[in-house]
Amino acid sequence: MICGWRHAGEVPSESTFSRVFAELSQMKIAEKAHERFIETYLRDLIFFYHSADATAIELREKPVKKEPKPKKAKRRRGRPKKGEAVAPKAPTVLERQQSMKRVDDMLSLIPTACDVGTKRNAKGYKSSWIGGKLHIGAVDGDIPVSAFYSSASVHDTSLALPVMHTSSVRVNYLYDLQDAAYDAGIIREYSKDYGHRPIIDINPKNSVSLKEKIAAQKEEQKLLRQLKLPVSSDEYHYNQRSSIERINGNLKDNYGCRNIYYQGATKVASVLSFALLCICIEQSVKLLT
Repeated sequence: MICGWRHAGEVPSESTFSRVFAELSQMKIAEKAHERFIETYLRDLIFFYHSADATAIELREKPVKKEPKPKKAKRRRGRPKKGEAVAPKAPTVLERQQSMKRVDDMLSLIPTACDVGTKRNAKGYKSSWIGGKLHIGAVDGDIPVSAFYSSASVHDTSLALPVMHTSSVRVNYLYDLQDAAYDAGIIREYSKDYGHRPIIDINPKNSVSLKEKIAAQKEEQKLLRQLKLPVSSDEYHYNQRSSIERINGNLKDNYGCRNIYYQGATKVASVLSFALLCICIEQSVKLLT
């Protein structure tokens, strides 16, 4: 009755609902409603923090088979001989996006088909899943303001620029907060170009000295907290990044995105967009009231 049908016999069949949902997904109704809501109620506010992160989306779908990469010609290890031609290294997705001005052009480089993704959890163990990834940008009050869906194997940095660009256009904020997966000079410079201050965790990669330095800094910050002394300003700001983790948990625990039974990137992205729209409205009401 809430949805407009007085009797049970008037409710359309499941196939009708499926066709209608497919049309809504193609029209991107949820994304447009999300953008309009932010423009109407949040555009004139100033937020302190913008946090970006990606979360795994598990699907009941077969992963696509990737074409085998062409084998590289073997060459002797070490520095090339004088006059020896060396094939140039192909630019990364992030490097190609750097010169692009439109989000649609950036997204044209991002695959959305179901495949296998692998990540390292907080305890250092690797885990894999079949499905996709949802890349979210959120501001104070646990409010998601931008989101893009991709294949599970896509690296987090490949969606960093589209997320920051979309969030910067929709709302006003001061700090960009991101974890070590986004440690790249291009991302830092892109944030500064929009007048924001990037605070991104350092990724030591294979540097032993840098790992030791980071570990020593963490122990120092831990000791300061135990003694109830003020920590560094960057450490305080970076801790506000926990808002994006709460959104990820809320999305899967309370809005049905832990088990998605739809197939196809368009429909899956639409399901996630409707859930994010609900979270955005709910958290905005809490913030504005």
